[in-house]
Amino acid sequence: MKFTLLTFATMKMETVIKIKNIVKTYPGDVKAISHLTLNIRQGIFGLLGPNGSGKTTLIKILTGVIRPTSGSIDILGYDLKKELSFIKRDIGYLPEYPGMYEDMTGMSFLQYMGRLSGLSKKEAQDSAKKLLKEVGLEKWRNTKIRQYSAGMKQRIAFAQSLLNDPQIIFLDEPTKSLDPLERQNVLNRIKRVGKQGKTVFLSTHLLVEIEQVANYVAIIDNGNPLFQGMMEEIEQKGGLSSVYRKALIGEE
Repeated sequence: MKFTLLTFATMKMETVIKIKNIVKTYPGDVKAISHLTLNIRQGIFGLLGPNGSGKTTLIKILTGVIRPTSGSIDILGYDLKKELSFIKRDIGYLPEYPGMYEDMTGMSFLQYMGRLSGLSKKEAQDSAKKLLKEVGLEKWRNTKIRQYSAGMKQRIAFAQSLLNDPQIIFLDEPTKSLDPLERQNVLNRIKRVGKQGKTVFLSTHLLVEIEQVANYVAIIDNGNPLFQGMMEEIEQKGGLSSVYRKALIGEE
């Protein structure tokens, strides 16, 4: 398989995540991630790869849900192995299958999760009000989540990932199961967050989403790094679809 690597020479933004030689092995010597090294800079970062390529495993490692077998990770200047508690104060996370207390209202759920993330009662209330408005759920703030549509649930989960005003937001397949209009709304929100100077780590298998929002991209498969580069460089090489094919199957 042909390996293609583009540099970040044209990018001036600060490196916020340094991933060095990460390996994740499960019982039976099954490698989910194999010697992955990435430097992720401020902006909107798109992680691409087919299903089962290791994207979700990497996000779970970076958010402290699971531990890597070996390697090192630095996030915002903190060592993930030793200083996870400091990192968690500055990150938000939307998993592929977000869990919610569906008998709670949207407002009470966000307030509760805000308190769990370390916000004071007033901070949690203020943040919940602001985010409900931003994601278009203000009118349903007192409606129980179990009455929300799939798109509304995804919006409340997205709002939850922003409660603590994080510097880095990890989004794992954030448009999964959404209709085209809801999908576009989520992508627009991601772009707005990126413009606020935050870093968005977006994992998806949909190239069109990455093309719309990302500043730079990495492609992995079977936990192996195949490609990383700026969107401008990708366009010069024939576009994301072409680069993706070449990275995965060596197509010329």
